[in-house]
Amino acid sequence: MAEQDRLGAEFVGIRGDRYSIVSRIAPGRRGTIVYRALKNPVTTVAENAGEPVAVKAIPHSARSHDFAAWYRDGRLIEREWDISQELRRLSHDHLLLLEDRAVDGDIEYHVMPLAEETLSAKVGTLSDAQILAVVRELAHGLIELAAASVVHRDIKPSNVLFWNDRWRLADFEISQDLKRENTATWTGSGTRNYQAPEIFTAGRENMLSDLYSLGCLVYELRTGQPPFADATDIPGAHLSAAPAPIADIDPQLGQLIHLLLAKRPAARPQSPEEVLRLARPSTTPSPLRQQFRKLAARYAREISERSVAEARQDRRRRLTGEAIVRLDSLLAQATRELESTPMDVVFRKDEHASSWFIRLYGHQLSIILVDGSDRVDDIVCMGVLHVLAEGERARRYATANVVCEEADGIPRWSLLRFTANGLAVESDRIGRQGRWVGLKESDLWMAWAHRKDAVAPAILSRTNLTVDVLLETLLTEAESGSNP
Repeated sequence: MAEQDRLGAEFVGIRGDRYSIVSRIAPGRRGTIVYRALKNPVTTVAENAGEPVAVKAIPHSARSHDFAAWYRDGRLIEREWDISQELRRLSHDHLLLLEDRAVDGDIEYHVMPLAEETLSAKVGTLSDAQILAVVRELAHGLIELAAASVVHRDIKPSNVLFWNDRWRLADFEISQDLKRENTATWTGSGTRNYQAPEIFTAGRENMLSDLYSLGCLVYELRTGQPPFADATDIPGAHLSAAPAPIADIDPQLGQLIHLLLAKRPAARPQSPEEVLRLARPSTTPSPLRQQFRKLAARYAREISERSVAEARQDRRRRLTGEAIVRLDSLLAQATRELESTPMDVVFRKDEHASSWFIRLYGHQLSIILVDGSDRVDDIVCMGVLHVLAEGERARRYATANVVCEEADGIPRWSLLRFTANGLAVESDRIGRQGRWVGLKESDLWMAWAHRKDAVAPAILSRTNLTVDVLLETLLTEAESGSNP
């Protein structure tokens, strides 16, 4: 018997007195299978006989002998059931909860009302007024979650289902009950396209992060995809990028999206009740009210833009701090490597001037970070590297440069050297053609900005900055004793 048939047959065998399997609906996540079933006449409430339900058959990871997977899956299963039971004690008119369960060996069965459709099917098809109506229903669902101190943590279109004339929040297997302590929380385990910026930095998840996820969902309903679906670095985009503007959007909906997608939690609506107020329907506004709406939408857009700018500054400050720590560690390691030899080595740094110095037998390697990293979006910081003999005056151009870029949220340093092309030589910007050198501040920024254009002042070549690369640069220059 095929696996899916076995699961359905076992369910009939266990709970055949309560439900009758009708058909298989679809496969779910992690090997689950969802069936359409009917409540049998022997149920305690006779008028519910024949009512359709969804039955989810969940194979447990115990069969794989993977303890971590077994524990994870077991806790997820229990979490959704526990949360559903907790929410049932309170108002839950805008939630779709589990209403029954059964267990047979390594298979768990969950029963819930059979939804008519998922919100995913409506993406890109609704008018602005219809989207606002969906927002109002989901805001009511979030109010019900807040009353139970529950954070959903995975709000997205596929977890919103239509049943009994309204859209409802569903799927609570990674939700968190804030009233409970010392429970597995799976922080950051939601879907990245919908996760709030603070989850990627501080790991904080609360009602305000759910509201950001709601903003991503609303943006997707209007445009057809989440705000940063095309980003190569999705966490980085949530942290500091602005979503693409939406053309011809109703000012009320545009204002709501801008506020929900604010980078700083404090700039978002502070409760689902506030979202409900912002999304409330209104009669045809007078010309004066229309002007006020446009003003409110513009104000929300300005708040969003300021939030993005502040988030970018915060992100740059954090990355710059991490970059300096990494560079400091590289230079300290290089010094320790030299100290293990009989060479006379002195290492010092000036934290206020962001500069480091390694002195070796009459030669000094210095790295001095330069201002202006905010001129280029893809750079964390840059510096000038000199190797000079004792008593030698600073040259017109440097030995090399160091540059720090961000890769997957981590600052990474490279060593840069430039070779002059014809234009650079003619403008007397870099010295002899073909000579590998570093550049001073203004030329450095210009060269980086034009690194793909092969224009003056130079053509770029680079190497990952490691301890060995630093040592090789210092020793090569010290042994040559010649100027470029």
